[in-house]
Amino acid sequence: MRKIDPYKLAESVRYVDDLKKDNNINLNSSVLEEYESFQSHSSIYVNPDITPSVYKSLKKCLENLNFPEEKISAFVYPSSEVNASCFQGPNDKTIITFSSSLINLLSSDELQFVIGHELGHSLLHHIKNIRKKESAIDLLYARAAEISVDRIGLLASKDLNSSLKAIIKSSSGLDENHIRFDVSAFLNQLRNTSRSSSKILQNSTHPSFLLRAKSLLRFSMSDKFFSYLGKDGGEPIDKLDKLIKNDLKEYIDGSFYDDFETTKTMTKLWASIARAAQDNRIDIDEKEKLFKIFGEDLVNKVFTMLKGSSKKKVNEIIKSKISENLNKLKKLDPSGAKGHFNKIKDEVTKQFGENLNSNKENKTKIISIDDVEIIINTLDENHFLKKYDLIDTIDFPYWFNVVKQRSTMPKITEESPEEQIAHLIWGHCDEYKTRLNNPDGDMYNGGRTFSQKEKIEFIKVRIIGFGEIFKILSDNNFSKDSSFYIHSVSSLYGSIKYALGMGISKKDILFFFDRFEDDPKLIEGINPFESILKKVSKKNN
Repeated sequence: MRKIDPYKLAESVRYVDDLKKDNNINLNSSVLEEYESFQSHSSIYVNPDITPSVYKSLKKCLENLNFPEEKISAFVYPSSEVNASCFQGPNDKTIITFSSSLINLLSSDELQFVIGHELGHSLLHHIKNIRKKESAIDLLYARAAEISVDRIGLLASKDLNSSLKAIIKSSSGLDENHIRFDVSAFLNQLRNTSRSSSKILQNSTHPSFLLRAKSLLRFSMSDKFFSYLGKDGGEPIDKLDKLIKNDLKEYIDGSFYDDFETTKTMTKLWASIARAAQDNRIDIDEKEKLFKIFGEDLVNKVFTMLKGSSKKKVNEIIKSKISENLNKLKKLDPSGAKGHFNKIKDEVTKQFGENLNSNKENKTKIISIDDVEIIINTLDENHFLKKYDLIDTIDFPYWFNVVKQRSTMPKITEESPEEQIAHLIWGHCDEYKTRLNNPDGDMYNGGRTFSQKEKIEFIKVRIIGFGEIFKILSDNNFSKDSSFYIHSVSSLYGSIKYALGMGISKKDILFFFDRFEDDPKLIEGINPFESILKKVSKKNN
């Protein structure tokens, strides 16, 4: 029988809500080496000479999963806690650690399941995708990942009974002397628990051991597991995934899904009303569409809220409600909010037509400042924090408001957009020099002085923040003659000019802002005072 690739095997049994993600973290070999060195000094290395029984379980697990032994190191560390963990480095090198209490608690067959479970995190690249578990959806994904790796644990042990025992024993900390393994009794315990979603369970990275046991029992009936054992039959895994998802909804995730779907619905409703009302009226056909999509009760509630308000007030309410629901969406799913909103926009466009402000000759959409603000609010700041290794948050809405505020400043002289940009670039750069290079400290920060590292962070955040605003304007054909565009470009390149002056390379600038134009004329800017003096001198002559 041909041995299957372990990564393909793991992927074939991935649970439906365990979403495959791109790896955002650069894995450093030196970090792995340092971690392995630490374990070597503080823990027992699993090998046939020192830990023969543990090594036997490890060896059997690797054989069942067809995982190369040279790519894994295992250690046992002293601890009263029952625990195991997995660390992944470059080239899929994996380190697994076990507490001594876990090893003493489990039989050899049960340990195979735990080893397979931890190795599953590596095979599915969960380790590379680790992020701060702050949002509800992050925790939901983490729980889904545990369902996946429990399956790989079963593949590693090939024995359902041992696998279920491993889950129950490692979760309870009780051995055979204190517990009788009656699966039906454990499932009855689950049936007798409250079906209302528990906030405590929602804040956990793991499902309860009862749900894990039930989910694994379901997987053991799947066509995928039957096939792995060389048997025919079994239930389609897609069908079993739906049942597992319903179990998790019933006992843990129900309120999250309710909030999530409600928020998406309300975002779509207000976006639909905004699109329908862009000509300052909602006709009968548009009203019927709204009723059909969202139901008469919900739409009528919204109409009642807007009734009697001026056109200006209606627009303010609509904008406020869209922003309110976008913020909720962002809290529920920080990394996915932008994608959800783009999908909603596409659906609304399909159902209610293109924006009436579009250029009907070339069909090119003209984006408004309000539209820019909405897009800004959907950006996933965590993505940028990781990508650019930032110390603190970027706060894109803040930099949007900076540009917006600057764009309302009155012009002192009549200048072309190009002249305005050149003068403002020079001015912003000069401001940063005054603030950051002043030996007496930054007057806007209570006299704070900046180290070189702090200066880099200071200007890096501005390049990234202003850069994303500029990209949104460029991608949506924003008017280049508008004050907002002028101040967006000048804020960005004023930051770039200062960054280059303090020694940041053009290569790094390109990394922070991937549309960087290496144009000396644009980067240098023009001293407005010199420009005025030249004009005066030319006039006098």
